[in-house]
Amino acid sequence: MTRQEALNDLNLPESASGEDIENAYRRLVRRYPPEFNPERFQKIDEAYRFLTSLSDMIARLLSLEAGSGVSGEELQFSAAL
Repeated sequence: MTRQEALNDLNLPESASGEDIENAYRRLVRRYPPEFNPERFQKIDEAYRFLTSLSDMIARLLSLEAGSGVSGEELQFSAAL
């Protein structure tokens, strides 16, 4: 899965923040609960886990323009349970 595919699964733009990802995940899980939509839920959950994974965060940090600095938001992360 690529970042773009995960963003598409959550209906988010490329500029989505961590809070946007969290909100989209919660909204979609309410709309597509696993009991009634197991396939759709699995795609949503996989996309969320990919976008909140440490490896994706590191890749985004490394792709920042040199000298632009790192914002505090880029360094925050919440573990999905």
